[in-house]
Amino acid sequence: EGEGEEAHSPEALEAEARLLLPHCWRLLLGCFEGRLPEGAPSRRVLRLLRSYGEGWLGSLVAALERNALPASGAGCADPATGGAGAVLPEGVVLSAAGSMLNHSCVPSCAVVFGDEAAKGGEWTGWGRVSLLALRDLAPESELTISYVDTSLPLAARTAALRAMHGFVCRCEKCEVQRGVARVRKMHPAGSDERLEALRAFGLRALEEGLYEDAVAIHRRLLREAALADEELSKPAEIWRARRRRGDALLRLGGALQRLHRFDEARAAWLGGSEALPEHAELRREAAAARAYHIAPPPHASPPGKRKRPAAEARILAAGGGRRIALSLQPLLSPAVCDRVVELCEASAAKAGGWSTLRHTSVPTTDMEVRGVDEVLTLFNECCASSLFPFLEATYAESRLKVSASRLRVWDAFVVRYDAAAQRSLPTHQDDSHLSLTIALNETGEYDGGGTSFEDLGGEGFVRPEKGCVVAFPGELRHGGRAVTRGVRYIIAVFLWVAEESP
Repeated sequence: EGEGEEAHSPEALEAEARLLLPHCWRLLLGCFEGRLPEGAPSRRVLRLLRSYGEGWLGSLVAALERNALPASGAGCADPATGGAGAVLPEGVVLSAAGSMLNHSCVPSCAVVFGDEAAKGGEWTGWGRVSLLALRDLAPESELTISYVDTSLPLAARTAALRAMHGFVCRCEKCEVQRGVARVRKMHPAGSDERLEALRAFGLRALEEGLYEDAVAIHRRLLREAALADEELSKPAEIWRARRRRGDALLRLGGALQRLHRFDEARAAWLGGSEALPEHAELRREAAAARAYHIAPPPHASPPGKRKRPAAEARILAAGGGRRIALSLQPLLSPAVCDRVVELCEASAAKAGGWSTLRHTSVPTTDMEVRGVDEVLTLFNECCASSLFPFLEATYAESRLKVSASRLRVWDAFVVRYDAAAQRSLPTHQDDSHLSLTIALNETGEYDGGGTSFEDLGGEGFVRPEKGCVVAFPGELRHGGRAVTRGVRYIIAVFLWVAEESP
């Protein structure tokens, strides 16, 4: 019946298992004896099983526990058949291929059962076991899953893996977290050795894509550095400490951005540039944050000013209720489009060509909108007059709850696709709540081109006319179709929806 915690201690459970094992073994033998057909083969099987003894059953159960995949019906869409709020079926699934998958606390795949992946999350039973890639994977890279809940603290994950699977995880997440724990034990708070070690582990976490860990480490570094820096007096020490704080704020903002915590990232960069104006990278990020249009809240509009009606959109449905919207009227006038292309080509000619270095993961041949003053002015005017009202009208009722006053431009850049140079862009996702593609030249000036979307099928793409816009959630996987003749110009825009209006 369980009297207090002693009844549930590991020692008590182990003693209980030793008592139950012979009984379970007899039940298993009786089951085989009752179900096996008469004949010599069945008698040989029974003799073999009896020779193994009850210890074999314990080994078998342990092997099954270590190799089985935990399964549940999570993801059901209909509560009547096991959806949200219902008691979901749970168990384990044995799969020869699945048991060969190694563990990582930063898994590359998740196990799904039935046809969850194909049915948009609707559970259809235990029909099959599939692997769902959690990120883009390079060819020949190892497929891993997690044997434990990765949200657990390091100590809990380590204990569970050692108890159930007999090993200590050495994945990058565990190594970073163990390293930070060692640093905190070895060096006193605020010491230069401790701050430098935290800086190194924070950078390592950021480079390995451990963004939650990077945020936690950099925030700890900033707290401890703030106290330690008050006692510095030598100019060289003060300069070094300020540089370290600036780097930490820059990387903190980068990690927050990758987690789509855009408001926090913007606050880190703006506050950092004010406190540390000598830090060039922080100044650059702060300048980008201040450069783009921010609409006033609705009550701040001048009295009597009539709101311009938003352009109509053609809505293309994507998975999970997400919308791809194509404006049916140009949101940028032909004159504005032509002027933007003219200014960017002139600027590129002075600079020795278009840049290909701004984006490392999915590089484009581009130029920042804010890098050319007149282009920035034209873009901000279009945000105020047409782009933001269009997005508000299109996405106000979506899960993003878009309003013009809460939209923020994260990045905007003019892209040049050339049949003789960079023709296309691979399939990817954007770090944004919403992304825009604004066509700057006529479709007759090039062949091919357009934005392709995985959710629209293999041939699904959108090719807007000059001045028209394609809007979509940044999480949708998309790419730039190859231009096979001529040159195509677009403005790519990444936006987020702020928590509050200004």
